[in-house]
Amino acid sequence: MVSLARAESLQLGSVFKSAVSWQVAFGAVMCLAFYMTIAQPEAKLSDEKETKTGKSATLDSPEILRQADTMEPSILLAEGKMDLAVTKAHALAKEKPYDPIAMICVGNVLAEISDKEEGFRFLKRSVALAPHSRYARLNLASKLTEDSQYQPAELQLRLIINAYPDWSKPRVDLANIYLKTGRVSEAVAELGAALKSDPNNFEARRQRALALASIDQYREGLTEYVLADSIEQQVMGLPKDVRKMKETWGSLDRALFQLIRERQDRPEDPSVRIRLARLYLYMGQLRESRQMLIEARKAAPTDPEIQRNLAVVLQKLGDSTQALTAFTNAAKYSAIQNPIQQTPQGEGQRQSVPNSSGSGG
Repeated sequence: MVSLARAESLQLGSVFKSAVSWQVAFGAVMCLAFYMTIAQPEAKLSDEKETKTGKSATLDSPEILRQADTMEPSILLAEGKMDLAVTKAHALAKEKPYDPIAMICVGNVLAEISDKEEGFRFLKRSVALAPHSRYARLNLASKLTEDSQYQPAELQLRLIINAYPDWSKPRVDLANIYLKTGRVSEAVAELGAALKSDPNNFEARRQRALALASIDQYREGLTEYVLADSIEQQVMGLPKDVRKMKETWGSLDRALFQLIRERQDRPEDPSVRIRLARLYLYMGQLRESRQMLIEARKAAPTDPEIQRNLAVVLQKLGDSTQALTAFTNAAKYSAIQNPIQQTPQGEGQRQSVPNSSGSGG
């Protein structure tokens, strides 16, 4: 495994491989010398402070982000006290200029509600102060992605992946960037790599299934989608939407009773039938689930969610042919409902991939 600092050095060193003249090489040497004399002393200082304070373990764990969220500027931001949050962030930056956790807090606050450029300077400083922290770098990549700065975000995620090839989180985040920019095949590959090290990540598997369907790989997409559903049941017991129904009404049986009444009161509403179908599915009543989805489909024939849920039910009932048809239809209806995106890299137009969150897809 390559350290993050080493991975970043290798990234910088790659310029030598592309040099076509001694002038380019000389310029690269000067850039590297600047990096070593300016950026590295700051990083070295951070390492020394980590050793003295015992923070090194904390810096390379999710705790670094949790601690940043418990600092005063972050709390004020969460409470909606924007102006005071910005004032306290600037004060914190002056008070703890060499504390990477403080820099994360300051950068997150300023990037969200004040001067984005200033916020990103502090976030980059947090990485310079803790160059071995994958979480500081992951936070920077996340904020860059939120700001649609996809190329620098991709660079940060690639550095993490090079150092931690078996960590699924940066691969999933990178796949999300690829999906946002229409690079669907690359997203499929990245999600596949993530699933090798984290096979029970049902959300990533479902996302990969939808991505496969969006590039006409329907059969493999269906297999992944149904597998994701099974894994979610094994890991979570119940999916989020069904669990919420249980919590709302106290039990699945009570939820079923209430939804049957709603169906009688709102016979034209397909959403009630979808919820009933989801409930029947996870209560093991597959035929009843199929019937509700068929009724819902009559009312909303181009709804992708209905088609995807129907595909799962049919596959579990052993009707693979009809399941594939339903899953294919879901992909086609999603393509119609979602706009075509042009990739920044000029790869051409490809359809966007529907969000994998929510009730049943």
